[in-house]
This record gives sequence, structure tokens and C-alpha cells, in this order.
Amino acid sequence: MVRFTYPLGELTKNESAISSRDAAKIHNGYIFNDGSRKGVTKRPGLVSYSDDTATNPTRSIIFSPFVDSSGNRWWVDSALAVWKDGVSQGTATNLDITNGITWAEDDTYLYLQGGSPLTSTTKTDYRVTKAGFAVTEITDADHPNKLATTEVMPGVINLDGYFCLIANVGADSRLYSSDLGSIIAWTSTSYIAAQVEPDRLVYLAKHKNHAVVFGTTSIEFFYNAGNPTGSPLSRRTDIYYKVGLVPNPSQEAEKSSKSMVATYGDILFFIGKPVGGAVGIYALKNFNLERISTPAIDYLLQLDGDTVIRGILTYKNK
Repeated sequence: MVRFTYPLGELTKNESAISSRDAAKIHNGYIFNDGSRKGVTKRPGLVSYSDDTATNPTRSIIFSPFVDSSGNRWWVDSALAVWKDGVSQGTATNLDITNGITWAEDDTYLYLQGGSPLTSTTKTDYRVTKAGFAVTEITDADHPNKLATTEVMPGVINLDGYFCLIANVGADSRLYSSDLGSIIAWTSTSYIAAQVEPDRLVYLAKHKNHAVVFGTTSIEFFYNAGNPTGSPLSRRTDIYYKVGLVPNPSQEAEKSSKSMVATYGDILFFIGKPVGGAVGIYALKNFNLERISTPAIDYLLQLDGDTVIRGILTYKNK
């Protein structure tokens, strides 16, 4: 066994863990001092993706790879080309990649979602044919991307044949759903308000056949109630959490590392913040929310009051 010692007293409380690590030449961990104890903690493992910058610098970023139910691998590059298993399927010319992209699917198609900034109605999402080479722009005038003063946020899900999106519309927070069984057909009145908290929506995910709507200070759950008019969805009144998804700063340059919710089996993982509390890593399992990060990890999530780790992902070792 090899033992090493390091004088931890040099790090004062709230000093930057990153600058102290660099000064101490620690390459795979961080020194922390929370005021009552000092120590060294190993950083989480990282995944890096190689790119083709040397041969094609305009296509050097890969956004949110997706594996469909048949095992095909899909991604979008920085030139907005859509790829399936290394073969280009077409170009999503008007896809907005400001907040990254998300995917959903049915038996025949993929929904490719980029969202829409508040000031634009020109950005569009796309329907991608799984078996062919068709990338089709969604042009329905009732699609949330086409509505003025509507900010469509990341996340798309297929809930019992309805494709769902979330948007901030002025002071309103809405969960939209498509026409049943369709990606390209939408009705203007098919939405329900997410209104338990007057917060801003930031992400949409799926858990146990429910839509999980993440706001900056809340988490709400919706299910398919089969309502004959308006939205087919209804809100679960028995489940609600006052924990928000940590938003990503718009000035951050790394478009492919936006705030996200990672799915592993039936469990959702995300970086969140309870009202009046500190940032931490959470797991949602069987509708139960648990804070799973240790105090040392929580410390690494903070730097001078700002969150320094903004995204979360899962991956499999081969």
C-alpha cells in the first residue's frame, strides 16, 4: 500500500477548489474545506468524444447522441446534418441548438427537438424517418415553435402517442401535446398550465409513463387522463417537489453541455436546488426524490456561489 500526505491547511474556507488543486498539482481530485474539515476528494470520471476537427472543422461538435429502440445511433453535428450510424440522413436547417437537442420516438419516426428562442418563430423541430432518408420540417402553425412570445424549452417525450413539449409564454408555463399519433399535427388549445409554482420551466422528461416538468423551483407530474377537450393530460395533485433544475447560463459557450436530466433505466438523475437550499445531485425513482450527492460533491458543485457543474449524463462501459 502506498501512503501519501499533503498539508491541507493551506486551503482557506471558500477558497477556489480549482485554483488550489492546480497549485497543489493534484490532477484527479480536489481539495475541499467546508469550515469544519479538510480533505481531498476524487473527481467523477469523465467521458470525452473524439471529433473530426482536423478534416472538417465545421462539423466538430456532436450534439446529444441518441440510440433508438432498434439500436440505431443518431446524432446531429454542428453543421446541422442528421446522422444515423455514420450515414448522413439530411440537414435540419432551421433547428435551434442554443440549448442542445433532445429526441423522442414512435415505431416509425423520431422527433428531433431543438426548441425556440423567445424572440423567434423561424426555428423548427423535425420528424426523422427511421427506415429512410427523410428529415421533415414541422411547419404546423399551431406548433409551439411557431407561436409568438413563446420560448420552447429542452425536452420532448412520447406519452401514449402524444408528443409533448414545454414552453414559457409570457408569465404562463405550459405543457403542450401534439395530436394523437402524430409528430407534425398540433392543435392550439392542446396544452395545460404548470402552475403550482410561479417559476420558469427549464426541462421536460418522462418517468413511469408520466411527464415530469422541471422548473427553476419545482417539479410537477402529468399523466394521460384522456380529456376530450383541451389537453389530454392532467396534473398529479398528490406528487410535487419544491426542488428546481439548476438552469444553465445562456452565456456559456459549450452548447453540448446544457443542463439535462439523465435517464438510467427508470431512474432520473439531475442537478437540482431546493428552495432556500444548496445545489446537489438528485435521483427520482418510483416518484420518490432523493438527494444522492455527498457533502464533498456538493462542495464541488459550488464556486463563489455559482454552480460550476451544469450537466449530468450516463454512459455504459464496454
